Amino acid sequence: MGGSFEFKSARTKHPYLMWEDIQAESNTVKEILKKRNRIEDCVEALSDRKFNKIILTGSGTSFNNAILGAYAFREITNLPSAWAHPFELAYYSFPKINEETMLIAISQTGGTKEVSDAIKLVKLHTHGKTPHVVALTTVPGSPVTQYADSIISFSAAREEFVKPTTKAYVGGLTATYLLALEMRKRIGLQDRNETFMLETQLNSVPDIMNKVTKNEEPVIKYAEKYKNKEFFTFIGGGANYATAIEASLKMREAAHKYSEAKEVGELPHGHFVALNEKSVAVAISPFGKSRSRMLDVVKALNRIGVETVSVITEDDTEFAELSREAMEMPGELSEVLTPLVYIVPLQLLAYHTGVDRGVNPDLIRTDDARYRDAWFKYLFPPGSH
Repeated sequence: MGGSFEFKSARTKHPYLMWEDIQAESNTVKEILKKRNRIEDCVEALSDRKFNKIILTGSGTSFNNAILGAYAFREITNLPSAWAHPFELAYYSFPKINEETMLIAISQTGGTKEVSDAIKLVKLHTHGKTPHVVALTTVPGSPVTQYADSIISFSAAREEFVKPTTKAYVGGLTATYLLALEMRKRIGLQDRNETFMLETQLNSVPDIMNKVTKNEEPVIKYAEKYKNKEFFTFIGGGANYATAIEASLKMREAAHKYSEAKEVGELPHGHFVALNEKSVAVAISPFGKSRSRMLDVVKALNRIGVETVSVITEDDTEFAELSREAMEMPGELSEVLTPLVYIVPLQLLAYHTGVDRGVNPDLIRTDDARYRDAWFKYLFPPGSH
């Protein structure tokens, strides 16, 4: 990350760069799927290593990738998997990291200093029993790769800092899923039909994404309808808890609206009492283990006057009729893979909410001297990102 930017070239109306990146996401996923052999080669090179734990780390959007990745590895490989923020990983104890641990460090730019610092400190403090570090990045040769044992470069076309990350997020997710599927094959899980099904579904994602981006009108309508609401809450369960966190981040970055993310099982424990008719709750609920509890949550939110929008599986009529508004996602995907598609309308919702409020979503307030100083003098001085 540099210390200054030229704002005179920024676009001043729709379509902004963020919108173009969202439209390009299907091609991003398609290109990464074509180059899966890089990930196959990476896993093949680990044939003599035994892993009993997977830890994923990253910052910002890459942290949300790490959260989702932990769910994906648990579901797909049955290996114990967890996420850890690099700050926590570096400065607070994380138990039983050793030579049988795979540490996946995710950094879009490859230059996030706290990620590199975390890897260095973990290796230093494991006293020779160091984990195998896999760097997941769009930038070969970047600082994070210098401390990695394996490197997976996913070609999402690096996104400039002054713009909410979108296509690099789905690119990182795609590479994470491919790595989990290759690890599944390596450890010899017996259900080959399940493996084939997941691979087939993953291959279908670019076409599903295209259908979602071409059906943008409902999202535009909801953005216009809710742009003046005071508060957004995104709710998800399982892997889509990460989708909720990422969607909330995009709403903050692109629309400057205060928002939060809650796990579907946690929202009922007092959090909902701060919501009211000035709030919008977005329920991310494909068919799967979270759906039943999400139905209860949406019923409760409707009762207290919250505007509910649901992102659901196509033809889920029960959920569509219950919600005030519904965005139905096409395609047949296992729950663990749905985050790749379900994030797309939520990125668009954040984008159009910002545009409708007169916000330039590309700049994340770096055109305001106060926020620019906050970014580059205090939070991310030159060389730290």
